[in-house]
Amino acid sequence: MFNSFAALCMQTREDVRRMVHIGVVPEAVKALGNLKYEAAGLEPVGGEIERADFGIPEQRLVWAAGSTHGVEDEMALRIHKRLLADFPELLLLLAPRQVSRGEALAGMAEAQGLAVAQRSLGGGGLSASVLLLDTIGELSGAYRLCEVAFVGGSLIPEGGHNPLEPAAFARPVLFGPHMDDFIEVSHDLVRAGGALEVADEDDLYLRLKALLGDASLRRQMGEKSVALLARQQGATGRHVELIRKLLMGAS
Repeated sequence: MFNSFAALCMQTREDVRRMVHIGVVPEAVKALGNLKYEAAGLEPVGGEIERADFGIPEQRLVWAAGSTHGVEDEMALRIHKRLLADFPELLLLLAPRQVSRGEALAGMAEAQGLAVAQRSLGGGGLSASVLLLDTIGELSGAYRLCEVAFVGGSLIPEGGHNPLEPAAFARPVLFGPHMDDFIEVSHDLVRAGGALEVADEDDLYLRLKALLGDASLRRQMGEKSVALLARQQGATGRHVELIRKLLMGAS
């Protein structure tokens, strides 16, 4: 029964392809839908975060760099410095994957002349140019505070992180080419028009500049992401129904 269940109950088309590649009969494999889409619709841990919770004025432009790894943290700071030339009041919400880097990143930002606040120290985005989200568990909900989101672990080969977290808030999503851990989801978002893949630091800067300057384009991309999530709902029910049938067949 276990082998039959494993062959039948797959989440994604890529899972099906891999099963067929190792010899499972194609007719025996079904893609029931990616459960990550279901999770994207759930309320973030800690409830709904408002801009006031982070000391960010409602009308201020914000971009987020989430779950950044190593050099991506430093890229985000350099890009932000460049963007300030066109958007002087822009705020960067920077959430490093390693929250222990908060102090080091604060020092890097200050060395570039950027005013920094650290969330771990109670700081907010009222007067800061960079708000370091060097805390655990707040990022998924904090994506709703930005206009555009970059998902890290993707400009370097770290497998990427979940792009559905910002997409669920109707935010345009940017990520690099290394989205191996979310390959189908990232491809779905790009095809739907809700996300863009960037090649490198300069490409990320140019995409951000274009999106921050075009509210209509941001809105269109966000709406396409939300529509994709709506189309992908129902995977949990399909999984439960298949399990029910298998259990009934075994009884």
